[in-house]
Amino acid sequence: MCLSVPSIVMSLLVGPWTDTGGRKPGLASPVIGAFIEALNAIIVMYTNWPIYMLFIGSVVNGCCGFFTIMTQTAMAYIADTTPETKVALRMAIMQLMILIGGLVSQITSGLWITRFGFIPPYWFILACQFSAAMYVIFIVPESKPKTRKDRIPFFSLRSLKVIWSVYRDPRHGYRRSLVLLLIGDGIVSLSTMGLSGVILLYVLRTPLCWSANVLGGFMAFRFLTQGLGGVIGIGLLKRCCSDQNIARIGLTSVIVSLVLFAFANKTSMVFLVPLVGCLNGAVSPVMKGMMSKITRPDERGATFSAVAAISTLCNFVGAFFFNPIYIQSLSFGFPGLVFLISAVLALFPLISMSFIRNTEYFPAPTSSEAETSAIDEGKMIELNENNIEEASDDIVAKSPDELEVKKPIQDSDSTSISTSTKL
Repeated sequence: MCLSVPSIVMSLLVGPWTDTGGRKPGLASPVIGAFIEALNAIIVMYTNWPIYMLFIGSVVNGCCGFFTIMTQTAMAYIADTTPETKVALRMAIMQLMILIGGLVSQITSGLWITRFGFIPPYWFILACQFSAAMYVIFIVPESKPKTRKDRIPFFSLRSLKVIWSVYRDPRHGYRRSLVLLLIGDGIVSLSTMGLSGVILLYVLRTPLCWSANVLGGFMAFRFLTQGLGGVIGIGLLKRCCSDQNIARIGLTSVIVSLVLFAFANKTSMVFLVPLVGCLNGAVSPVMKGMMSKITRPDERGATFSAVAAISTLCNFVGAFFFNPIYIQSLSFGFPGLVFLISAVLALFPLISMSFIRNTEYFPAPTSSEAETSAIDEGKMIELNENNIEEASDDIVAKSPDELEVKKPIQDSDSTSISTSTKL
């Protein structure tokens, strides 16, 4: 809660500002917050301060944006620097990098902590955050230069108005598609990431009774299949399928995997679930790619700030929504009920794909782009007028004897021929 709630608020207030203030501050802020949290944890462990002092670092990290602003700004950065046809694939690659980080941590963290304790891993985390901050600040180029015209104040309530205007704009009939994609992406997050706590409880109880090593291996395998499935799936399906159909295939994969999970009572069946749902990793990147096509370049920070905020909120709410259902389902002997409910929820974005327009929307130019176009047009008109004046002066300067006019005359056979007549 100390991380999620402040990061959601910060995403809504700061995200739209990156459209005019630049993307790099949005990339650097979460990294700096994570660095401060890791440093705070190291100080607490060295000084034996009370455990609640760790909340200070969590609050600071949350106020710096945490994962919410990082993903929102990274998505906007990708949309700024990538052709529209490749945005979904780049989003999937970003997702793969995140999941690989989760995979490595699942495999190594337990062994590292068992052998060396908690302090050395946190020094490694601190070094990683410092390296990331230096990379963002000094190496990553800015994709959205600062603009003074119509600039949104930093940490202003005007940002909420900007987000509202983005999703309120009719967009020539594409507003419904944008809203459905926003809701659908949130439901996908709720149906997948929101189940993490329930999955942990499900595999630790009878009849599975997994050990910590088996659980870590399963989570690593799940991250790997989801990440690779998204990249490979989008890369292959893009050649023959539209974005809507790729999303449909991915959502079908999600639903089937959840139904399989509901009835899995053997370890082999549980490990089969990530394979069946491997195209789950293609759903969210494709949806975000479709949203980037519908919105203008100067709206992407606001667009993805709402996406990231709702995704984080759904992950946070998932524990409060699914955990009580799971506990109640134990009383009548069907703990897999929660997965069936999640599969039913995933039907909404699958059905909504039929109501999303397939035609690419080419947004109207922004005010600055329109002004630039008008200036260029004025220059062209002025240039043409100058050319006409120069041509007129050239004609006047010539003597009548130098001018020839092609003039049709009729011959005896009434056929028209062209001759040169001296004026």
